Amino acid sequence: MLYIIYRYLNYTHTLLSIAAREEGGSLLYVYVPGATLLYRQVALVVLIHYIYHVLFHIVAWCWLTIDFLVESLEIVQRLLIFIIFVL
Repeated sequence: MLYIIYRYLNYTHTLLSIAAREEGGSLLYVYVPGATLLYRQVALVVLIHYIYHVLFHIVAWCWLTIDFLVESLEIVQRLLIFIIFVL
């Protein structure tokens, strides 16, 4: 599920980059005063996109960290059981 969300956001970013370049600029110039309506719309969508992108990375790293800790605890538990019953 997270991979599907990531691919969708990546695809959205690619489309926005292409749209901004076709207007004769880059995404870095969307906040220039007097920008066209398209630039302002692209700026808003890019801002929303990057907020979701950052949140996705935070959730993914937390999920991976928790998964790693749980797996590590299971390994330690198995080692302790082995030591207690074998030795």
